[in-house]
Amino acid sequence: MYLGTALKLAIPFAILDREAMADAHTSGPDADAAHKACVDMRAIRGVKPSTFTAEQRETARMSLLWGEQYLAGFMDATGESDKAELYLAKKQRQQIRSVRFEHFGNTVGEAAMKGCSEMPVGGRHNDKFFSMLSHVVCPVCKTRTNGASAGDLCRACKTGIFEHAQ
Repeated sequence: MYLGTALKLAIPFAILDREAMADAHTSGPDADAAHKACVDMRAIRGVKPSTFTAEQRETARMSLLWGEQYLAGFMDATGESDKAELYLAKKQRQQIRSVRFEHFGNTVGEAAMKGCSEMPVGGRHNDKFFSMLSHVVCPVCKTRTNGASAGDLCRACKTGIFEHAQ
């Protein structure tokens, strides 16, 4: 898929994403930035990608990201309730994503994730690790944390009181 075709697909979704962002923030710098992004995306409709200025190229990149983001949220919200809609959204998201990678590469976060390794959470092999990190524990739900003190209410179960870990 060409960049221009991907933008035709992504921009309507990206505009919905930014409009939702503006609605969520109602006013302030985040809402203003979201409104400006919508204006910028509407302005690059119909412009040939080969003639993009640096600013328009950045708008195109962000359009692809926001379009992808909107479709990911749509897929989460749809779940398995409508398999045809879910299939179409997955296909569109993958098309947008492949064009984004081809033309703009990975985001900083995506590049950083490539250097990460998985660490299993839970199970007996991590008990010693968690006991080193946690200085308080909730006796009700067994939540361990460094972000609370003994005597604080547990935010996870809302009933236990943190105690010093042993």
